[in-house]
Amino acid sequence: MSRLDTMDYTADFLRGWPNEGAIESSIYPIATAVDLEAGDLVEVSDNGGVTELVLNTTESNTAGIVVRGNLDDKSVAASGKAIVLWGGYVVRTTKVAAGLAVGDAVSAIGGVFDAATATTLPAQLGTVLEVGTLADATEYAVIVVR
Repeated sequence: MSRLDTMDYTADFLRGWPNEGAIESSIYPIATAVDLEAGDLVEVSDNGGVTELVLNTTESNTAGIVVRGNLDDKSVAASGKAIVLWGGYVVRTTKVAAGLAVGDAVSAIGGVFDAATATTLPAQLGTVLEVGTLADATEYAVIVVR
């Protein structure tokens, strides 16, 4: 079995983290009663913490992606602050909507990367570079986010 047939987390960062210039922050506390894992798309909540993005993002392209959340890492759980990237990365993730194709523009829709539509195109986060299926039949996509 190839290393590319499995993933340790729901998001593998191919470029941009832990080095190489991604826009990273770990200053936002995780909102109360929120569990986050790698690959979750997040936004800053009203209280200044990060919370999982569950609604369509149609007004801005400010959705972040969790590198390590409180479900992935004991030190993140202890600190209460997730590691979040806000841009400048390439990610291989299973947090994608079905039916993505190479070249699709993607937005953060319903908490996952999904094909941008005329409504969500202003909030385009990135572009799909590759799509595939893991050994356990889980779909993934490689997405570049600028």
